[in-house]
Amino acid sequence: MHAKHHLIHGIGFIVGLVLTFKSFAQTSFLPDSTNETSKLIQSNDQPIADETMPSQKVPVMAPSQLPDWEKRFIEIANEDGSQQSELLRELAATVPEDQIQDALGKLVAEKAGPAMTLVVFLGQRWAEKSPADAAQWAEAHMSDDTFGNNLFSKIMVPWADKDLAGAVDWVQQLSANGNKTAAASSLATEAATLKKAVIAINLATNIPPGTERDEVLNYSAQQWAATDRDGAVAWINQVQDPVLREKMLGEVGVNLGVQDPAAGVKFVASEMPDGKDRDMAMSNVIRFWAASAPADAAAWVEQLPDGPLRDLALENLMDTWGRKNLTEARQWMNQLPAGHFHDIAANALVQLAK
Repeated sequence: MHAKHHLIHGIGFIVGLVLTFKSFAQTSFLPDSTNETSKLIQSNDQPIADETMPSQKVPVMAPSQLPDWEKRFIEIANEDGSQQSELLRELAATVPEDQIQDALGKLVAEKAGPAMTLVVFLGQRWAEKSPADAAQWAEAHMSDDTFGNNLFSKIMVPWADKDLAGAVDWVQQLSANGNKTAAASSLATEAATLKKAVIAINLATNIPPGTERDEVLNYSAQQWAATDRDGAVAWINQVQDPVLREKMLGEVGVNLGVQDPAAGVKFVASEMPDGKDRDMAMSNVIRFWAASAPADAAAWVEQLPDGPLRDLALENLMDTWGRKNLTEARQWMNQLPAGHFHDIAANALVQLAK
């Protein structure tokens, strides 16, 4: 009787252990982490776990019933080294499409570096086919942290190509936070690339004032100027920030000068106010022109009115021309009448010879 009782008790104990282990394996493959927002380190535009964080190990033994992606994830998460992010990216490409949402649900609950890195890769892959669905999931499940910002940004890239208007509407309804800023910045950049500069500029109003917003606005303005320079310049001239305004105008002039140096120098001379941005733009465009047609550039510089802009243009002309063909540059200088203009040209060549 006692033997039978002990046998039944032993069987129950073993069954309990099996059920306990099975429950643990199905619900958690990473230990609890006190750091829920492990910082994302960018390498080659790929998310990786912060190597300064304590190593987050996972159980070595994986139950046989786990999906293949989860078994592989456990192996990768237990490996230390710089290749972890690349391995996770490769893993994300192998997860069957019908398992992506289930995988995201498991991973996002962990809040650990390797898990969240894989979330970003999987979310990006989902967005390539169903950006609106991926975005809705991200809005409901991603925290406003580095991982969330990264995923929101990446979702916008394919969505802009598939349905720019839908993506814009979705971004506009988001609550103001870092995820919205990341999405708006990414979408604005994509819109500008698609030559939808006005949409891009409107999206930039969702970005807090600062360097990131200025870069988006400038990029959008340059894309606009490539197809409608007058319209872009009219908008730029209404920008209240003088530093940003002059930087934009200078880049318009330089970009124009790459294609048409004569038009570029005329734009810089007539459309930009005195200042370092105009001087830099003029120097760059004159050098473009002098490298391809120095005699034409010299004729234009000669007709400028006396002043600092003419001196600057002449210095850059002679420096570039002298490097290209010193004999020709000297011959042109020697035919100039004596005076300030001749002296500026001569001094530029002297400096070149040092």
